[in-house]
Amino acid sequence: MPIIPLNNTVPKELRIDSLAPLVCDGTMSIHEDSILLIEELDSYPKAPHDDGLDSSEMAYRIAKRPTFNYEEMEKELKRIEDEEKLLRKIRGED
Repeated sequence: MPIIPLNNTVPKELRIDSLAPLVCDGTMSIHEDSILLIEELDSYPKAPHDDGLDSSEMAYRIAKRPTFNYEEMEKELKRIEDEEKLLRKIRGED
């Protein structure tokens, strides 16, 4: 998976605030199992931590780049999933 550098030139609070319209209009959806992220959203800006929100904003910026290769990302996610399944089988967890 390629490492993509990001230069944050806007304060973190403004970048996180930019997520609100994306979540409200459905551009960005949050899976119901993302409990920590949902907790951060519910308590922001008074949340003790905002790393999930910060990383979500950065991930959104990366994903909307026209050069982002979704097919390669899907392949990589599938490879990781298969690897995790194999490890669970080896450990006897499946």
